[in-house]
Amino acid sequence: MQENSQVVIRTPELLTAIVHGLDAPDQRKLMPVSKYFFYSVGPLVWKRVPRVDFLMRIIKGTIVDPLTVILPRLFRYKIFITLPPDPDLDRYNIYAPWVQEIDFFGGRILQEIANPNRLLTLLNSRPLLPNLDRITVYSIIPITEPSIKLVNLFMNPSLKEIRTVLHEKDGGILRSFPMPWSLGPIFINHIKQTCPRLETLEFYPEADWGVALLIY
Repeated sequence: MQENSQVVIRTPELLTAIVHGLDAPDQRKLMPVSKYFFYSVGPLVWKRVPRVDFLMRIIKGTIVDPLTVILPRLFRYKIFITLPPDPDLDRYNIYAPWVQEIDFFGGRILQEIANPNRLLTLLNSRPLLPNLDRITVYSIIPITEPSIKLVNLFMNPSLKEIRTVLHEKDGGILRSFPMPWSLGPIFINHIKQTCPRLETLEFYPEADWGVALLIY
């Protein structure tokens, strides 16, 4: 049995094949086994991040509060993320390059980072996720200016896809919230300035967006 384990460890392709056959919880269980497993399995486990708070929890001292929302028909709840005054990015700098995809607002869960400026200052103009390829925004909750600014925070030159999921059935209700025309400049201008490699942009504006886009 020990010899078989050594064969797996010495054969990265075999380890990768085994890990791909496991579900996410079992993949995560392998990471603490050894330093080799941590760095071999980590990029697979962290390739896609389904919520921003999962990523921010890596930073020691971050406070993540799920708050009850007063409009339960629109949101399930809101996750309010507060970073420490002086974030230690040692762990974050290990995990961040592994992330290639990140999702926003899935499951009707609103998210907000209270104080991102300190983090951005420490990164010194480096992107939050340097190898990010894809952003998915679940437009099944009302899109607000703070929501757009959160998504914009994670945009960087490596991005190739930005997609919006417009429709989702929840309890028999079809939820759909197109982007308000007033938020167009915040979204589009940031993409123009930040994402030179973008190949796919999918989003759904309100019907009266045409005039607004011509203005900007």
